[in-house]
Amino acid sequence: MTPPMFQRPGKSSNDSGSSDHEGRNRILLEAMADLSATLDLDQVLDRILARSLELSGAERALLLLGDAQRGVQARQAKRADGREIQAEEVAFSTTMVKRALKDGHPITEEMDSDSEALAASQSVFELRLRSVMCAPMSFRGEVLGAIYLDSKVHRKTFAKADRELFEALARQAAIALKNARLLQQAEERARMKAELTLAAEIQGDLLPAEAPRVPGLEIAGRCLPCEELSGDTFDFVVLEDGRLLLYVADVTGHGVGPALLAAEVRGEIRALAGIEPDPGAILRRVHENLRQTVDPGRFLTLFLALLEPQSRRLRFASAGHSEVLLLNQGEGRFLGNTGPPLGVDVDVEHQTQELADLAPGTVLVAFSDGLVEARNADGECFGQDRLIAYAVQGGNSERIVTGILEEVDAFTGGTRDDDRTVIAATFQA
Repeated sequence: MTPPMFQRPGKSSNDSGSSDHEGRNRILLEAMADLSATLDLDQVLDRILARSLELSGAERALLLLGDAQRGVQARQAKRADGREIQAEEVAFSTTMVKRALKDGHPITEEMDSDSEALAASQSVFELRLRSVMCAPMSFRGEVLGAIYLDSKVHRKTFAKADRELFEALARQAAIALKNARLLQQAEERARMKAELTLAAEIQGDLLPAEAPRVPGLEIAGRCLPCEELSGDTFDFVVLEDGRLLLYVADVTGHGVGPALLAAEVRGEIRALAGIEPDPGAILRRVHENLRQTVDPGRFLTLFLALLEPQSRRLRFASAGHSEVLLLNQGEGRFLGNTGPPLGVDVDVEHQTQELADLAPGTVLVAFSDGLVEARNADGECFGQDRLIAYAVQGGNSERIVTGILEEVDAFTGGTRDDDRTVIAATFQA
């Protein structure tokens, strides 16, 4: 004979009230110890169901996750004999669950006939149920889900003590569930942190470890990301004939997506540099590729220059990257754009611009907008004027790069809410 719902093992329905009370306390303490013995989320859910079936003698137990606003879904389900039920396929009385979540305490229904079942709810009638209990799982006001039990055979009338016992179990289950979730979230954050750290190391390896030595040029560059992964990037590519191809790029946003796009562009530019080292032609190729492969709204600005140290000639193209400064004899001027950012959904023909017979000591400084748009505590931008005022003071390329970054850092008080990148190349005599 199947035991009635909430009859304790080894006890009969006519046991004394004192024995009932002691038995309930024992069962609850055992359940608390059992649920506290693990923080593995799947194990916690499985033990909640096992204890619910043990205490109730129900035919089925379901562990529902969610709340009244978002709705609930069955995460796990078991039969009285311990067999698992496919949670996504199991049907249950949603009406009873909604009532329990709304009321905030366990509800029960016992039906002796189909008419009583229909009076309880349409879903109870359609499932041909005779006993249903549902207890919400709440932790400090946060509804985590519910424990749901049902049977197609009328087992017994639920006493007040039965509901109180099941409510206590639901509270303990909510605590165990919350702790398991917190541990899972902490482990997930740690895993993501480790992955981001590894990705940042890989991205750092893609940046030049040091500036190349090119006769007739003095080169320096540095990138300071505001997060683990940067949307800024730069590179130096020395060609076989002694010319230097360099670029600075600024991808919209921060994090993994922009970092991957920056790495993709780096690889493409390096591949094209050995075939056709013309800045405008390279930008056209990169732009068309990005239009076909990158989601709309994801784009980057990029300044690309080809430096010829022997003739002191500069050829460049700029895809929406206006942060490029040319310094000569204590004066500075900004180079213009040759087209919109790369990846925007428009047809673009970037044309290479040329500056020839540059004087010895001429310095090309390219940077990301994280420098000029950096703000101090008063909300004031560092701006182009401050950058030019410092840059024209002179010094070698390394000093210009380091000094600009130090000036911006002092201006902002050490805070950084955007990536900062700057490179410099000086034509020598």
